[in-house]
Amino acid sequence: MNATGMVTVWLDVAKENDQELNDWYEQEHVAHVVGIEGFLSGFRYFCAAAAHRFLVLYETRDASVEPGPGFQDMVAHPTPWTVKIRAMFQRQKRNNYRRSFDTGAAAAPLAVVIVPASVPPDFAHAQRCLQTVPGCTRYRAFEEAATPDAWLEVFDFSSAQAAQASGLGSPEQLYQAIGQPVIRASA
Repeated sequence: MNATGMVTVWLDVAKENDQELNDWYEQEHVAHVVGIEGFLSGFRYFCAAAAHRFLVLYETRDASVEPGPGFQDMVAHPTPWTVKIRAMFQRQKRNNYRRSFDTGAAAAPLAVVIVPASVPPDFAHAQRCLQTVPGCTRYRAFEEAATPDAWLEVFDFSSAQAAQASGLGSPEQLYQAIGQPVIRASA
């Protein structure tokens, strides 16, 4: 799988709806999205300190997948459960990115530090972090497909403790893995 795109979904619901949101993601939604042609995986994260407490990172073949017909058909024709869950959203944003840089080991991280930026990332600095920050296993940089000069850096970690100790982001940028990752089987 060579993922050169990523779709991020950031959202929040009232805390009393957390369990139903998690059930929907685990029992229906992530597998449904990853089943769409061009989607390769879906990884879920949670950060109690963030305004958007829930985050899903969907790796895609490229940045053309999110605006493509498969995904747009799913958005236009939601399942009944999706309609119910959407009504619970308090805050939601979805972004489509194309990868600019990727180094390190591709694995299911137990935590990520997500750093948005308005200037291109310093790839040499990121490479040094990967080599010197304990528990940092991978670094990826993405440019938003629709917005020039909007970047997203993703630092993968082997544990939440390592991410916290890294000093790479604020508490609102540190997300811990939740749920089961969904990875498309190779064809």
